Amino acid sequence: MKLKKGDIVLNRWAGRVEGRYFIYTGTSGRMVKGISMSDGKLSTVEYYKSSLDAIHYDGKPAFQIVGKSSVFDVMVEELGKYQKEGIGENGDM
Repeated sequence: MKLKKGDIVLNRWAGRVEGRYFIYTGTSGRMVKGISMSDGKLSTVEYYKSSLDAIHYDGKPAFQIVGKSSVFDVMVEELGKYQKEGIGENGDM
């Protein structure tokens, strides 16, 4: 499975609905990293890259891309404002 930052992924192995979705944030070595939400709180998740190609017991992929988040676009835009304007460099906010 080829993921792009911001992809919303369904983990069909997860039992609880809250933990079934995560936003892909990148990789580190053999691990895929993401942000998930449980009980209204964000948390980080990690999965082995090899597990993303696993097949669920019903014959369909265990992990499926179901959407795209704009979270990275928003972060780039927000950080760009600060970098462009130099906010905070002289103690001003």
